[in-house]
Amino acid sequence: MRRRSTTSSRLARFRQVQVAGVALLAVGVPLTLGGVLPGTRALMVATVAGLAAGECLLRSLNGPGPDRWERGWAFPWLVLSSIVLLQVAPLPGSLQSILGAYPETLRWAKDAPISRLSPVPIASVAYWATFSCYWAVAWMVARFGQRQAHLLLGVLTALAVFEALYGIGALAQESDSIFGLWPRRDHVGDATGTFVNRNHFVGLLALCWPACLAWLLLDRSEGGASWPEPIRLGLALLFSLIVGTAIFCGHSRVGLLAALGGIATWLALSVPGRDARVNRRALWPCCAAPAAAVAGAVWFGSGRLIERFVELPIHQQRFLVWKSLLELPSQTWVLGAGAGSFGDVFKTVQPGRLATSYAYAHNDWLEFLCDFGIVGTGSIAVAVWLWWRRTRPHRLSSLQRGALAGVAAIAIHCLADFDLHVPGTALGFWVLVGVVANRHLGRMRGAASEGATA
Repeated sequence: MRRRSTTSSRLARFRQVQVAGVALLAVGVPLTLGGVLPGTRALMVATVAGLAAGECLLRSLNGPGPDRWERGWAFPWLVLSSIVLLQVAPLPGSLQSILGAYPETLRWAKDAPISRLSPVPIASVAYWATFSCYWAVAWMVARFGQRQAHLLLGVLTALAVFEALYGIGALAQESDSIFGLWPRRDHVGDATGTFVNRNHFVGLLALCWPACLAWLLLDRSEGGASWPEPIRLGLALLFSLIVGTAIFCGHSRVGLLAALGGIATWLALSVPGRDARVNRRALWPCCAAPAAAVAGAVWFGSGRLIERFVELPIHQQRFLVWKSLLELPSQTWVLGAGAGSFGDVFKTVQPGRLATSYAYAHNDWLEFLCDFGIVGTGSIAVAVWLWWRRTRPHRLSSLQRGALAGVAAIAIHCLADFDLHVPGTALGFWVLVGVVANRHLGRMRGAASEGATA
């Protein structure tokens, strides 16, 4: 009994290490060009693996085993891992006729070097490791106590404010570098913050906007700050003005639509029952968005954003990429082309008029379907449904509704971009997934929220 108590005490202390680790990654990864610097992804994966392995080691020392809620988190990870294993494992020759993205001439050629479903096994393993990292982050965040989850939202709020102010300031000064360390070769006329690409910068702000507003507007009864309501409302208004201006100055079409979709989702989720009061309070900060847009238009000009919307139907290469994917062999859409192999597979059908090679489909959902096929995508969807049935709270708290709206914003943004492949944005996305599923923020089914204020 004493040994179990000692282990629980060590686990509680290690939980603080996990909170600090996730918070540092959530801030540090976006600051390194959005996480695309060489080695950043590997460092992130290694750090998260250490945080998860440390807890597993402590719990193996007579600690508590996984309960029903925790076992639910295994469903999506096990299914995706099994599919990736199938894609990289050598297959018998009799199954080559159902291999994914190989052209017919190569598929049936004598002595063709076809032995695996994935043409790039290393890329598939790297995809699995990155997903495992993100899933572990969501799992850890979902187990954090109420105060710890609030701390993470505070960290994301500070990150969003810094990124927005830095992006606006760099645009106003026409800076040609980021922190004076890395040159800005593209999107010089746009606000990009510390990101290489304006779309991913705006994607991060769209992700944070509703979640951070929900955190700023929390009153003391919900675990929020003890500041008077006028101060909380003023901070939320100021936050909306700063973030809204930065989103406008990013000149990202889909980013703007995703941000508005995220805010609309948050307001819609806040209507029913007792949270209707939150909806009325939230209208004021949200009304700051048009004011921010006007301010941005007056100061930086609105012509560039308007031009980008006007040119959408005739100058958008994304549409050609999506259309070209239909030329892949039909087998590709059954078992998939291989996780993480899109950049190599697309070269087999890329039209000659596309001057550059595409590493991503600029549509994360379409690329996921291409990577895993109908069978794999359907299996993972079923596993996610089982996970959500097992882990979802009986009722979402105000903070969880804001986080869910942020997740919805990225879901919209990923229809025309690849945010979930950019660590700086993807990490924030999975942190919010953990907040939505957090067992201490919402009321759980048939279970008390023990440790809610840990």
